Amino acid sequence: MKPNLSNIDFIVASRIDNNERSRNAFLCYRFFKEHSINSRFIFVEDSITPALAQYIPIEESDKIIFEKNEGAFRKSRSYNIGLKKSTRPFVCFLDLDCILDPSQLTTIEENLEKYQFGIPYNGICLYLNYNCKSYFEQNSKIAQLRLFSLDDKDVRNKLNELYHQKLRGDAFSHGRVRFPFFSVMGYNSVGGCLVGRRESFYDIGGFNENFEGWGYEDSEIISRIRILEKPIISCGKFEAVMYHFPHTNDTVTQQVTEHHDKYLENQKEVDKIEHMGKDELTKYIDSWQWLK
Repeated sequence: MKPNLSNIDFIVASRIDNNERSRNAFLCYRFFKEHSINSRFIFVEDSITPALAQYIPIEESDKIIFEKNEGAFRKSRSYNIGLKKSTRPFVCFLDLDCILDPSQLTTIEENLEKYQFGIPYNGICLYLNYNCKSYFEQNSKIAQLRLFSLDDKDVRNKLNELYHQKLRGDAFSHGRVRFPFFSVMGYNSVGGCLVGRRESFYDIGGFNENFEGWGYEDSEIISRIRILEKPIISCGKFEAVMYHFPHTNDTVTQQVTEHHDKYLENQKEVDKIEHMGKDELTKYIDSWQWLK
């Protein structure tokens, strides 16, 4: 039975800046539409000119919101715009290039009466290569992804080893671990997919729009949740991984990392947040205007 996602709004920040990104947007959207029921997407397209609708034949219940932006990609701002447009009790902020088994979302949703936020995977992100992506375009089934990753005995044993290193709290020292169809760069990832109560995201100030570009917003919001002592849960099962489609690095969304001063400013914002106590952070969030 397909998971019922009628209580969740997907919010996706997007900028279609090359062909690979457009393919990923289509694959992500098609996957969740095929493997769940009642899913609803809110795409916020932060770009110079609208392009997303050319690649995704969205259903009537879904939205594409275009926000003209001729500068650096503002992912946090897009997420907040989507949050304000959402109407369902729970929201899922999803990276355009990421997919996971929708049942992992319903597992988190079942716990959101007790927990306010959830990370619907176990911290292990499988970065698929182009061969795997091409196969998946022809057969967009969960079973196909499992075949490339969790069903191969040798691959499964190695992933299981990495997973238990995570459980023990070992430092990840392998760098990029390569497999036939994907690679793993760590086992403590928190970005790519975050779900929670809609009102809880308002309560913590949404995403931090002081960041220019992207790259820190996912980890910073987790730090903020923990400093504010909000309950958060993650999927702990070995099989509860996330998959990331490849794309070229020649994109305008990389702009901020090419300008060292802006990159350092983003780092300073993270450091400032992580050195705050609960009361100081609450006061800082009260000064933010983007959700008011």
